[in-house]
Amino acid sequence: MKRTLYIMFVFLIFVSCGNTEYEVLITNNSDKIAVFTYNDITSTLTPSETKTFIVPPYTQAPSNIIDQNGIAGIKMIYDTKYGNYSFSSADYYNLSVTNEFPFDVTISAENYIDNNGQKYLTVNTGTNDSSAIIYTRNPKFISTLSYPIIINWSILDNNMQVNIK
Repeated sequence: MKRTLYIMFVFLIFVSCGNTEYEVLITNNSDKIAVFTYNDITSTLTPSETKTFIVPPYTQAPSNIIDQNGIAGIKMIYDTKYGNYSFSSADYYNLSVTNEFPFDVTISAENYIDNNGQKYLTVNTGTNDSSAIIYTRNPKFISTLSYPIIINWSILDNNMQVNIK
C-alpha cells in the first residue's frame, strides 16, 4: 500500500511539472519602433510599449531585432532576476567617409549603416560625407562597384573615419 501511494505521488509530481508556462515581458525602451522574432512569432513594439508573452520553458531569447527601417540600431538587455527582456538604442559611431575616386561610390555594411533610414551611403567624388551613423565596431563594407576598391577605417572616440581608395 505504501509503495502504491509513493508511486502515485511521484507520478503526480512528474505530471504537474510538464505543463508549466511562463509569462515574459518585453519592453521597448528605445526611441525607435522595434521589430523582432520571439517564440517563432514576429512582433513589433513602439517606443515605451510592453508586450506580455506566455511561453513554454526553455524558449529562446528574442532574435532578428531591428528597427522599423531594417537597421540593427537596437540592442537587447536580459533581466536575469525576472527573466524579462528590454530593448534600448544601440551604441553607434558617427560615420565620416572620404571618397578619393573620380566618381561617386555607394557603400553598405550589412544592416549597420543608418543614413536617415537607408542602409547604404553614397559618397560624391572627392568629398567627405558625415551624414550617417554606424552600429558596429567591425564593419564589413561592400561597394556597388564592379571592380576592387580599398576601404580603410579607424575609430577615434565616437567617430569612425572611412577612406575609399
